[in-house]
Amino acid sequence: MAGRILAPVNPAILVWARERIGFGIPDAAKGVTADPSKLLAWERGEEQPSLAQARKLAEKYSQPLGVLFLSDPPEEDPLPADYRASGVPLPPEVVVEIRRVEALREAAIELAGLIDESFEPFPLRLDARKVTPVKAAAALREFLAVDLDEQHRWRDPEVAFRKWRTAIEARRVLVVVLGKPFTRVMVSPAILSGFAIASQGIAPTIAVNGRDYTTRKIFTLLHELAHVAIGVSGISDLRYDLDTKPRANAESYCNAVAAEILVPADELTRRLEGKRRRAWPDAIVRELSRDFCVSREVIVRRLVDIGAAPSAFYERWRAEHPYQPPRPDVGDEGAGEKEGGPSYYTMALQRYGTPYLKLVYEALDNELITLSDVRGYVGGQAKSAKGLRERLYQQMARGSAG
Repeated sequence: MAGRILAPVNPAILVWARERIGFGIPDAAKGVTADPSKLLAWERGEEQPSLAQARKLAEKYSQPLGVLFLSDPPEEDPLPADYRASGVPLPPEVVVEIRRVEALREAAIELAGLIDESFEPFPLRLDARKVTPVKAAAALREFLAVDLDEQHRWRDPEVAFRKWRTAIEARRVLVVVLGKPFTRVMVSPAILSGFAIASQGIAPTIAVNGRDYTTRKIFTLLHELAHVAIGVSGISDLRYDLDTKPRANAESYCNAVAAEILVPADELTRRLEGKRRRAWPDAIVRELSRDFCVSREVIVRRLVDIGAAPSAFYERWRAEHPYQPPRPDVGDEGAGEKEGGPSYYTMALQRYGTPYLKLVYEALDNELITLSDVRGYVGGQAKSAKGLRERLYQQMARGSAG
């Protein structure tokens, strides 16, 4: 066909890029070519894709276009350890999101170097074999400078999530909320609640599934922070089972640490005046849930942890309240989103986070990157990239004033 530019991609790289994500031939071909046998022919070196098709493949495989022309695959870190309770293989869309967050982290390190603000190693390192979850939680709460009185004043889960996130980001941890415009394919929280990239403490990164209920996002955020503190990258699905040995593995340890940060055992015991019951009324569970800005499940689980209720109470409660992931069009605790949904700028600020965006726009303001480069870092068109800068600095000014 006249005018059709072919891309001399490396067939072996096409195979590598597809398999690293976990796509089969039919799924990889969707949106690229109507005939899956064409993709197979490209991978065998029998034919070449057009440049437009190569771009689509690179985007689908979460790779720069240039990678498809390399003679050998680039070196990359292995995926974080998979601690999900389901045991099923990671779906391709999850692998894509993990690799995209890894690329964002690498971009942040690169940008920080450009503006002479290189990331220092994460200053708090805990040894899960020696430090109990209670002591680890106390150390992390002190590190974040969030006291219980402040936490009790939040009351609203949305406020609580923003406050915890801001405190974590202030310690040079990147926090990404998976969802539009960052995420191309929305992943169910039943499959993935979040993950942490510890990477030797340099620019540690936390990703939280934005589709989940806000109270669960809060728990995921603190759970993944615990992963960062013990230096263990991991993928989670927030399975909060009863565990009498919280140091048995990284996942149960991080669950215990997150639970103790959010609902300290001593404080909960004081609130209950040391009482024990076979079952606690839902009204009390709801009240405690509001006071600590956590889910009711966390409160019920903590009642068992401190010996205020038998384990049968938690098991019965969870059987009566099975987790149902929110629908894509429903917000926290079943509250519908406003008609039309949030703007691109609001979503981008929520998804990318202030620290990452600040690095991008400081590099732009210092003429170290171009506006075209900015689009590569945050997506969108030139107009939206400019508008996002204005919204970012407005948000930062409000934060400073507050």
